[in-house]
Amino acid sequence: MQLENQKDQQEYQIKIAELQQKVQELQTKYQTQTSIDSNKNATQIAMADINNASRERVASINAGAQLGADQMAMAHEQNQTALAASNAAQQDIRQHGLEIEQQAFQQQAQQVQSQIAAQQQAAQAEQQATQQAQQTGLEHAVTMQQNDQQNQQALAQQAIVPPTPPTGAI
Repeated sequence: MQLENQKDQQEYQIKIAELQQKVQELQTKYQTQTSIDSNKNATQIAMADINNASRERVASINAGAQLGADQMAMAHEQNQTALAASNAAQQDIRQHGLEIEQQAFQQQAQQVQSQIAAQQQAAQAEQQATQQAQQTGLEHAVTMQQNDQQNQQALAQQAIVPPTPPTGAI
């Protein structure tokens, strides 16, 4: 009976080992199939991307080929026109800026000239006032000198004239 138990136990262990081996084989097959499927999907996605990129490139080449020489010349002419317009606009802006600066300088020059004219007028007025004051001073001095001479002459005449004796005392 013990032998049979041992035999049954060995058979049981063998069956468990066989089942474990089958499970491991199934897991390996599943992992291999999953890996193959993943690679297959990745390959299909990569191929689809390559096909799409190729189609886009071919479409771009075809579109470029359809763009004829006339269209390219017209595009070039439009670019040249736009460039000329941009240059003209910049020139106008620079010219306008120069005109404004020139006007500002002219205004400053006029202001300076006005200030100079005002200073010259003030200097002339001061010079005239000084001259008039000097002339008035000279006239006053001459008048004073004449008055002084007249006074001296009057004094001199009084000193020359003898005093008249009083009448009635002789």
